[in-house]
Amino acid sequence: MNAMEWNRDQRWSVEQIRKSEEGMTDRPDRGRNTVSFLSIREGRVGLVVATQIARVVKPGGPTPGWYSQEQAWASIPLPTCRNYPVSSEQEAFLNSM
Repeated sequence: MNAMEWNRDQRWSVEQIRKSEEGMTDRPDRGRNTVSFLSIREGRVGLVVATQIARVVKPGGPTPGWYSQEQAWASIPLPTCRNYPVSSEQEAFLNSM
């Protein structure tokens, strides 16, 4: 989640990401990333399982999330979200925004 929301380019090395975040204070863990694609390859990791939270929220609310369903869906890798049904409650909430 941090890689997406914090605009971290995972093609960079861990060190490059940390350096790019020096002096940033918007999040408490800036400059403390633990992985990047390069470090995953160097560690010979063959499979990565990750959680992507893609919730839609009302603008200005206390919960982090995306302001539109399109943004939320775009933040999830395609194979994860294919044919995912939207409930009538979700549809009503999205239409009320």
